[in-house]
Amino acid sequence: HTLEFPCGVAAVRTFAEAGDGAVLVALWSGGGAVVTWDGREHLDLNLRTPEDDVEVTEAFRAAFVRDLEVAVVLRDVQPRGVGRVVNFSRDIADIPEIP
Repeated sequence: HTLEFPCGVAAVRTFAEAGDGAVLVALWSGGGAVVTWDGREHLDLNLRTPEDDVEVTEAFRAAFVRDLEVAVVLRDVQPRGVGRVVNFSRDIADIPEIP
């Protein structure tokens, strides 16, 4: 199904059939989120947004803290790239869509 997110409409899928917890995946144009819950106390949110989209990142953080009454214990910001190469969108030319 789809839900309205701060970043627009997202396709959302929940997987709760295996184990005690659940995995939720949300994908939208330009980003996505994966939430894992162990069924008890541990919750992870992995969020991918354009590097300059601080508003979406903050909206997700605020919603989790407010609605689930959780605290942010660790926040890692990961650069894009592979190996020793970091790619920022400003450094990459527009690549045409492949039909």
